[in-house]
Amino acid sequence: PTPAPTARPVPAETAAPTPAPATTPTTPPAARPTTEPAAPPTAQPTPTVPLGTGDVQVTLRWTTDTDLDLHVIDPAGVEISFGNRTSPSGGQLDVDDVPDSGDTGPHVENIFWDVGTAPPGNYEAWVVHFSGAPSGYSLEVRVDGTLVHSEERTLSPGESSSRVPFSR
Repeated sequence: PTPAPTARPVPAETAAPTPAPATTPTTPPAARPTTEPAAPPTAQPTPTVPLGTGDVQVTLRWTTDTDLDLHVIDPAGVEISFGNRTSPSGGQLDVDDVPDSGDTGPHVENIFWDVGTAPPGNYEAWVVHFSGAPSGYSLEVRVDGTLVHSEERTLSPGESSSRVPFSR
């Protein structure tokens, strides 16, 4: 007797495609949507920009091409902002973001005092709308790692937010 033929599996690459069910309508080639090539990405700041942290940290975030500026006054009365990036008390503006036209962020500015350096006393923080269209923002104030103030507001050209008093 001759042995029965053995079935060999058909490799996947040569298997016949499964036909589509008869109820599936097909779109004529001319009516199929076309895919436009993706636009090249625009240069934007990395969302994970390293921020200084410590005894006091004040962080401003926004997502428009408006130029917003963060300001903090330390207990000695020294104002830290884009025009004066450090104070004798150890505070420093480590990130100052000035968006290009059309750059929708994310954007961040950050003022902080390293651990063990922030003097005790009263501080004030606020945001100034320097230039551009009205813009929303968020502002966070942390003292010794604890969130003591958080707000989301919108500023129009030339406006400043209310000053946020806090203590350490």
